[in-house]
Amino acid sequence: MNIRTARISYRKKSLSSCWFLGYAISRGPGFSQHKCLFSWAFTSHGGNAFPAPKRLQKDTISTSSNINELARILREVHERSSTDGVMKDFVPELLAQHSKLDSDWIIELALEAGKFQSGVASSILHGVMAGTTSQQQYQLAPQLFQSLCRDNQQRVSIDLVTCALAFNSCQLALKSIDKVSKNNSYFSAVSESCLEAAFKLAKKGGGSAQRKAMSQAKRAKTKAQVNARATESKNILKEKYDLEILYEDDQVVCLNKPAGMVCYHNRQTTKGKRGEDTSLENALLSVVTLSLVNQDARGIVHRIDRGTSGCIVMAKTDEAHLMLVAEFFSRRAKKSYLALVDGAVQEKKGVLDLPIGGQPSRSMYEVKQIYKGSSHPTTSTLVEVFTETGRKHQVRIHCAQGLGCPIYLDNLYYPKPAIKDSKKRTGDHNTDKLLIPRSIDTVKAAHEPGHRFFLHASKLQIPAFGIDIEAPLPSWWREAIDHL
Repeated sequence: MNIRTARISYRKKSLSSCWFLGYAISRGPGFSQHKCLFSWAFTSHGGNAFPAPKRLQKDTISTSSNINELARILREVHERSSTDGVMKDFVPELLAQHSKLDSDWIIELALEAGKFQSGVASSILHGVMAGTTSQQQYQLAPQLFQSLCRDNQQRVSIDLVTCALAFNSCQLALKSIDKVSKNNSYFSAVSESCLEAAFKLAKKGGGSAQRKAMSQAKRAKTKAQVNARATESKNILKEKYDLEILYEDDQVVCLNKPAGMVCYHNRQTTKGKRGEDTSLENALLSVVTLSLVNQDARGIVHRIDRGTSGCIVMAKTDEAHLMLVAEFFSRRAKKSYLALVDGAVQEKKGVLDLPIGGQPSRSMYEVKQIYKGSSHPTTSTLVEVFTETGRKHQVRIHCAQGLGCPIYLDNLYYPKPAIKDSKKRTGDHNTDKLLIPRSIDTVKAAHEPGHRFFLHASKLQIPAFGIDIEAPLPSWWREAIDHL
């Protein structure tokens, strides 16, 4: 089936400027008949042409009367603030004008705004799904998921985040509606479709060994295994892997990960094959079942670097995994870190807006204590950092480049240049000539580069799961601070 999309602008004196989409559907060679279907983007206003939103963002977005103009505005919001801008700025203003949106039109708008680049359009749609759900408009996210599944051209690909946001919206809808409502069966059915799609994506994206392991794990699951608690083996986890359980229920398990342990192996290391480099994933799988919808590793929803210690949550079920992904994406999961940095941070509190990889990223910080060495010329600062976004290496980059005070022993962003105008020495692992406190140097000498640096994920809050945990500092941290 060949589909040709025509956008038609329509003006009439008695009506506001409006537009609609026309789909000319050709039945292919051999058929002489063509059918043209016209549908309005918004179904309100009693069948009349709808006026475009008067404003979509204060002082910056003016009246828009056609899809091209609205797409331009959406593109600017996304380029400036990524999915956060779509979710927090664009969607609320759009819903203020039109409470009911059509999923097919939203997809066309996202494609136009993303210049028909699948990845950009997908990012925009994620922002729309999260934004409408936050505004308690639970119908659109599952409708978008279904529309994307029906799109034979696959112009926008479905990924784990798509499944998670649609699943989350369905679950919230089920909690808010009457159990006997006819919508109950709809949201339940879409929830099952999201779980099935997420599992298929994970199998497709993983390697052959991963696919085989996932299939075996799904077949082997028993009720007893699903209900198993890691807490029952907490002594083994502590003694063998130095893992401390901070919270656990039937859905999730939260741990205090030690520095030096990787969350999962992309490829098995030589030490891993000998059992000397056990990942967090493998350590947990030895005592409890974990979710299957992450193509890279079971149970992993978010990760912290090998050299970072502290709070991390693992999903035990596929349902919990999708809900957690939605919580992190929608910025409802709150994380804070403690970092010991080289240098004196001048401002006691502040905001760090420093793009990472072309993406906007934002952190807030607060100085907890400044250490001026009595027997050493170096000044150190203990900083608490609150992350609003979750970019890769965000805290490490924001400390090194935003504060100008890199984290001690960070093998990628430390040392800092000796002269301000000198070239950045990103990736320079040679810290031998740096003047660092003796207690820090002792830690450095005892471990491989990158296996232990002074960054600790101290707090994690996820209200939807009742998670509010705090991980104590490792003993080697406290010893180093005491001798600064």
